[in-house]
Amino acid sequence: MKTVSKAQIDNFMSQKKIAIVGFSRNPKDFTRNLSKDLSVRGYELYPVNPNANEIEGKKCYSNVNSIEDEINAAMIFTKGETLSANLDEAVNKGIKNIWLNFDQKFSSDVITKIEKYEKQGTNVIHGFCPYMFIEDPQFFHKAHRFFKKLFGSFPG
Repeated sequence: MKTVSKAQIDNFMSQKKIAIVGFSRNPKDFTRNLSKDLSVRGYELYPVNPNANEIEGKKCYSNVNSIEDEINAAMIFTKGETLSANLDEAVNKGIKNIWLNFDQKFSSDVITKIEKYEKQGTNVIHGFCPYMFIEDPQFFHKAHRFFKKLFGSFPG
């Protein structure tokens, strides 16, 4: 997998319609908090959860293919085989910007797919928390970003 650049992240963050794959029914889950924070910053979000028709009054889609609107970005917060299948589905739908679950080690199958899709022109982000790149995040996320920059592990 290639190293993720700041330009790739900026490209992703410039997309205003984003599918959130693995959107949780748990109100305290990371996906729910991130979605709220992205929404107030002007992003239009499409929650994807095959086990819910609606969460907090917002329509949930059973999969990425069931989203009627044209979208060019997806954040995938699933794991294992489900991550692999969701990655394929997003790419096959024509989504060109994909942010993968940042806190997980990928299987060799997923790594092979990431490399293949990157060669085909898909912008795949991995290894970073989206909160480090949104405007005016909470203190903890600002500190996380600061230390990543300080120790040279922030994308340039």
